Amino acid sequence: MDFEEVIEKRKNKILSGELESKIGYFFKDKSILLKALSHKSYIFYSKLEYFESNERLELLGDSVLSLVIIETLLERYPESSEGIISKLKAKIVSETALENIAKKFELYEYLLLGRGEYNLGQNKTTSILADTVESIIGAIYIDSGLENARNFIKKHFEEIIELCCEKKFIKDYKTKLQEYTQKKYKNKPIYNVLKEEGPEHNKTFFIEVKVNDKIVGHGKGKNKKEAEQNAAKEALEKINHSNFYKS
Repeated sequence: MDFEEVIEKRKNKILSGELESKIGYFFKDKSILLKALSHKSYIFYSKLEYFESNERLELLGDSVLSLVIIETLLERYPESSEGIISKLKAKIVSETALENIAKKFELYEYLLLGRGEYNLGQNKTTSILADTVESIIGAIYIDSGLENARNFIKKHFEEIIELCCEKKFIKDYKTKLQEYTQKKYKNKPIYNVLKEEGPEHNKTFFIEVKVNDKIVGHGKGKNKKEAEQNAAKEALEKINHSNFYKS
């Protein structure tokens, strides 16, 4: 199949609703989706106007994504500093994270590229794939507003948010508590589940942490690890070992 046939086939796949089924959003105006998938190299190759590329949608999508991720993190961790929130946001919206989402959608199979970029193959399109995820977010925003864009982001970035937050906060609180207790008492904190509340798909876990058989903190969260890190945070505050805590 030659290049022109590949591009035509990709257009037909886009218009068929195949990609929309994968991303969980169906466009009222499919021309917006076509634009979201039109890389500037394709526009140049096809001799179209520059504004028909996805660059403006990418710019918009980047802003919408940042807004929703920061909004989510502030809601989830209301006591965290702006520095922590900013660092977490940067990891969640990184090129690697966006590329992983693009691969989940098999997005490469729908990209409208120029001949040169197409000949490079999928392994050379990391930044293009990442940028196109943002352009799709911008396209959803244009097509039906912020709420649907927010729903898309929360659905597809949920796993990345969990992984980034878990890694960051366990390092900040749970690991620091363990380092402190091993240094001072030569043992580890013990975490116990006190109770679980809510339906199976939306549980809240309540946990206590003990050091030397003494309860030093309580925490709750949507999973055990989140509850443990919240308990460790409270324990560190109670221990009042601020120099270590800030290190």
